Amino acid sequence: MVMFRYEPGWGAGHALRFFKGYRGQFVQCNGYEAYEKLTKADRTVSPWVLVHCWTHRRRRFVKRLKKDGLPIAEETLRQIAELNTVEKSVRGLPAEARLAARHELSAPVIAAFWP
Repeated sequence: MVMFRYEPGWGAGHALRFFKGYRGQFVQCNGYEAYEKLTKADRTVSPWVLVHCWTHRRRRFVKRLKKDGLPIAEETLRQIAELNTVEKSVRGLPAEARLAARHELSAPVIAAFWP
């Protein structure tokens, strides 16, 4: 399920109130630092795991490439484009097929980020 809720501010308190009672494990968000507090929230079930969005991450590398022309920013954008290609190829497929493709095609791209 995807939801959006506007709050007049960026504090973690808004997210904590919004997710009160949410029993799911994963929260996809835009990478704003305040959301890290969600992973430390006192819950009766397992802690939330933040799942960041490649589109938001990509923006930082686009800005960096425009500002400095760093080769690492260009390579990162190429890798993110590969991930987007995988996602386009599995759109509409059953969850099991999407997961299998991500393990086979996306996992090596993501692993290549770390070195």
